[in-house]
Amino acid sequence: MANTTPSPYMDMQIPTPAVAPGPEWATLLNECLLRIDQHTHIPGNGFPLSSNSITINADLPFNSHNATLMRSVRFINNTNALATPTDLGCIYEKGGDFYYNNSTGTPVQITNGTGVAGSPGTIGSLVAPASATYVAATSTFVFQSAALTAANLDARSITLKNSTPSSFGYTLSPPNAITIDTFITLPNLPATTNVMTLSAGGVMNSVSYDFVGQSMSSVGANAIANSRTRATGTAVVGLGGVAITNSCGEFHTTSTTEVDVTNLFATIATSGRPISVKLIGDVGNSNFSATNNSASFNAPGLAILILRRISPAGPWINILTTNVGAGNFVSGSSAISFLPTLEFIDVIGSGTFDYKVQLKRGSLSFDASLINVKLVVYEL
Repeated sequence: MANTTPSPYMDMQIPTPAVAPGPEWATLLNECLLRIDQHTHIPGNGFPLSSNSITINADLPFNSHNATLMRSVRFINNTNALATPTDLGCIYEKGGDFYYNNSTGTPVQITNGTGVAGSPGTIGSLVAPASATYVAATSTFVFQSAALTAANLDARSITLKNSTPSSFGYTLSPPNAITIDTFITLPNLPATTNVMTLSAGGVMNSVSYDFVGQSMSSVGANAIANSRTRATGTAVVGLGGVAITNSCGEFHTTSTTEVDVTNLFATIATSGRPISVKLIGDVGNSNFSATNNSASFNAPGLAILILRRISPAGPWINILTTNVGAGNFVSGSSAISFLPTLEFIDVIGSGTFDYKVQLKRGSLSFDASLINVKLVVYEL
């Protein structure tokens, strides 16, 4: 119409001043005012509003409709969790992490730093390329920091159990008094059984038993030697053992040739060190004696012999003969002496050896005796 101009956004017919006739002009103006009163700013119904023309100063209801086509939603970083009566079913940011208040107003943390916060049964901050996988075929949890790369574990105590249900376990725990981070490095397996060592830097290694002995100070070596406990036996002992025979009791002989003394027989295994061979008394009245029925004489009354052989059937070798002189005795008297410790050091190689004691009378004596005597044999 020549006497009107259409508006660009609502297509209202605006009357042209001095052209549109009075009654028509009034009608057109009323129609325009009605359309302005009803406009919604949607396309064709008013000028679209920009964000600069809107100031939101209260909650903006969507009336159960969706907010669509949003590129992103940006939150302010709240200092505390939202806790007003209306903060239900809402999401927000607090302390740099994402939170959700459930229908009872309980805050649920969704993120933790750079990863997702863990809930029961999950692992927090587990983001690619890290992974945690359970391998059912081997019943194994596999933790990786990247593909095919194992991850570190930071824990307190670790309990190791076997595959038996309700198994007891071995618990590995660090000491309570830790002042710095400490690293212990496991060694490669040795070729033979060795002794485990640990350096001040936490490096575990192993050395041979011989190396331990060679590296030991005299203080340590002497302490071991002084405090060691040796096995004992009445007839047969192994390496490091002490053979202490039973007592011979009252042993008598009138033979002028050597006779084995009852019980004074011992077997010992040796490593090659010298062997101490002793005769000791069993009780306070231990002694040896020679009795004669001849005229006065000055000749040997008896002879005590110690012999050794390679066990069990080597030839016997006399390693010690002790002749005891009877002195100037008159007929019918006895030469009696309390037995001091009689010791002989036998230097031989390693092996197993038998030792025994023999006794014989002198040429002019009638009777030779060993009373309550024991044989003791041990490696020095």
